[in-house]
Amino acid sequence: LGFRHYALRITNPLTTQLRLTEEPQPMCRPAYLIFALLSASNSATSSQQIPEINTDNGTPLNDNECSLYLAQSSISGAGFGLFTTRDVQDGEGILPYAEAPNIPICIVEDVAMTDWVHHAYVWSGRGLAQFECADVSDSIITLGSLCNFHTYLLNVEGYVDGYDDEAVDRFVHPSAGAFSYHKGQHFNATRTIAAGEELFIGSSNYVVFIDHFLTVRAIIACLFTALTSSLQIDKFLYFFSDYGEDWLNTREGTFADNVPRFDDFDKAGKILRIMRGAILNSTFEINDELISLVKDASGVLDDRVASLIPDTKAKYEAAVKKHLDEDSLYADEDSLYAMAIAKSTVVNRGVNWIKENGICMDNILPGKSTIPLIGQGAFANRFLVEGSRISPVPLIQILNSDKMLMYGVRRDKENNELRVEYEPNGKQLLLNYCFGHISSKLLLCPQSNAVLINHCSSRRNGGGQCGINGPNAKIRWANEWDPDTPVWLEMSMNQLSAATAANSRGLSLEVIATRDIQTGEEIFLDYGPNWEDAWELHKNTWKPPTEASGYRNYNPLTSVGGKAVLRTINELEDNPYPNNIITACYWYEYVAEGYGPDEMGYYMADDYIYKGDIETSSELWHCDILKKISDTHYEVRILRLQDGLDEVLLTMFPRESITFRMKQYTGDQYLPGAFRHFIEIEDNIFPKQWKTSFDDA
Repeated sequence: LGFRHYALRITNPLTTQLRLTEEPQPMCRPAYLIFALLSASNSATSSQQIPEINTDNGTPLNDNECSLYLAQSSISGAGFGLFTTRDVQDGEGILPYAEAPNIPICIVEDVAMTDWVHHAYVWSGRGLAQFECADVSDSIITLGSLCNFHTYLLNVEGYVDGYDDEAVDRFVHPSAGAFSYHKGQHFNATRTIAAGEELFIGSSNYVVFIDHFLTVRAIIACLFTALTSSLQIDKFLYFFSDYGEDWLNTREGTFADNVPRFDDFDKAGKILRIMRGAILNSTFEINDELISLVKDASGVLDDRVASLIPDTKAKYEAAVKKHLDEDSLYADEDSLYAMAIAKSTVVNRGVNWIKENGICMDNILPGKSTIPLIGQGAFANRFLVEGSRISPVPLIQILNSDKMLMYGVRRDKENNELRVEYEPNGKQLLLNYCFGHISSKLLLCPQSNAVLINHCSSRRNGGGQCGINGPNAKIRWANEWDPDTPVWLEMSMNQLSAATAANSRGLSLEVIATRDIQTGEEIFLDYGPNWEDAWELHKNTWKPPTEASGYRNYNPLTSVGGKAVLRTINELEDNPYPNNIITACYWYEYVAEGYGPDEMGYYMADDYIYKGDIETSSELWHCDILKKISDTHYEVRILRLQDGLDEVLLTMFPRESITFRMKQYTGDQYLPGAFRHFIEIEDNIFPKQWKTSFDDA
């Protein structure tokens, strides 16, 4: 589907084999840009009362028309991408709300990369999630997982929305720790985006999987399997990059040398401007030979730049026309030409084509669920007719649900390192958002905002929300728009295992309205009788944390915020914070000539002032308050032992750049006995060959 893959830290290279088929695969891996750039210059309504929506995250779009679509990517061979069908101004949200909560995933050592593919589809845990556990990634769905990437046409960036651990009380409510308290991410335009454009996301933690020994053609093939040759891929590396370029720049002597960077587009734009000026002021006849000569001459200086220069008269004229069609959004003439060249690497789909051929992705509006104490729910953003598709649900698989076990941790007093205990004490929160079957260990986890849809049934009336009619939606396999799904449904567990080892995914569900759903009505699924029985048992046997559990000395982070009085390390000895609270400082490593520590080892830090809401900053570090200098400034110590780095001493550190965070492993999702159960796929649509244990298969 053209999923994008994010991670901050993956330590071991993946060794696997991937047999490429001759059939192009619509569900593709990332880095399609490599191919695009290298070839750019070559050849009846419900009777129930509709509840008022408490939308903590936002409000529906004013015109209430779908404006976000999944459709064939504008990058050739890239599978699907996300498109906007309305103009989005620079800085404006693609949607006026964060789509769904992000789900922190704490990696444990016994989860091999051949067990699941989540490691290839998640974001860095940098930010709020990093304080959940020692080695964390963040599952951010829809825009976070379905947007494609382009080195020059980046137009979307994500921002953390916040955290709310006051939705439930761990000492009162059985649902504590059963859903994510992370509100998700807003995705805003980084430039004006015209209606019909594909959304290209930019992130400092972007990952794709590529073999560094193969040729460019082979690498492209392994990423979207669109070539006709059969190749054997034996070794993959992880593509870490700052907008894709840092990783490329550190791989000299490989295919990466040939991939145009952002600056290459700018240089090509300048050459195109000079070409046009020279041609307009001369009597030369424009022909293919002349254009090709300029291209060849450019190649003497820079092959990557030359690869972007038109090599025929027709391509030159097309690029010039694109430039003339551009408006004044870009800073200068060279940027206009660079943008024209970049846009020549993609196909202009057009709004009408997208609406006719795409799938609406904003039928669901997040808001506080009408079921008390379970967090957010999914509400209809517009009227949904019976039988219509509410949301597509691309899935990524986890072969063995036992790999979702979580383990207790303790900190070694001698070296301050975290040690993982041998005995499990719970399961990953991610489990609650995945589909499965009672007779299988296979888990299938959604990558769309369908994760917001809560449970109810007519068996127990779902807490009084469904009434006698039961839920208003159901799931089914997406055989219509995802051609891989029927193929994967025939696979054995051994075949699924091989596909997982090759970082492949190919299954999708879709949520269908089982009756007309009014605008503002909450959408519900039946999670299945086994889920329901497990929840009832949990409620009836649940007990709050005890003193012995270590989870009793607790205060919700949301209630503390940045308002609490800061205490120095000496003051904390007599008057400690609650066990789950630590101080965090906004800091980044600044390197400049003349900037260094004083004779006591302290760096001057009066300029470390965060512009914006510090609670959503991704540059927060665990820190100690060493000394209060004044009401506005402190001496602090940045703690980086967890990352294997030395601590940093800072003086005159601004008070507004200090806040509070949860101590790792003290949040509700780590409570012993927190509710965990997958959402059930009905027996009559679950493949029989998967109804065995993973070990037996």
